[in-house]
Amino acid sequence: MTGTQGATTNDQHGSHRIGYATADDPAALHAQLDWLARHGIPRERTFVDGIARAPRRVGLEGALAAARRGTLTITALDRLAVSEAELEALTPLLVDNEITLDIGGIVSVDPSNDIGRSLFDTYLGAVLERVSRIGSPDRLP
Repeated sequence: MTGTQGATTNDQHGSHRIGYATADDPAALHAQLDWLARHGIPRERTFVDGIARAPRRVGLEGALAAARRGTLTITALDRLAVSEAELEALTPLLVDNEITLDIGGIVSVDPSNDIGRSLFDTYLGAVLERVSRIGSPDRLP
């Protein structure tokens, strides 16, 4: 399943907001979609990958393209990347396309500056540590 396209949703700063969800478990995927909808990202502005570890994530590619100069909202950082290597590969796309990340509605990170990048790296480290202990990011709260 891949993302869909529709009308733009703006955040409080006037930039457009895009959602991204991915999970191996249908219930976890629906929980993410519901969370995004409750936080102002309609389903027509949410891109989806049904299998989190697929070699090519078409939904993520669409979300990154649609979020250019806007905000990409994810429920947790491990939805975007589950390793430092994945994060390192995605960071230039975020920076070059001026994409701000809204992570779980808790923190908004602009990885194009040093403070945002440091927070990004710290948060990813904590997520990776937790995933290594429980085995699956789909079981994260």
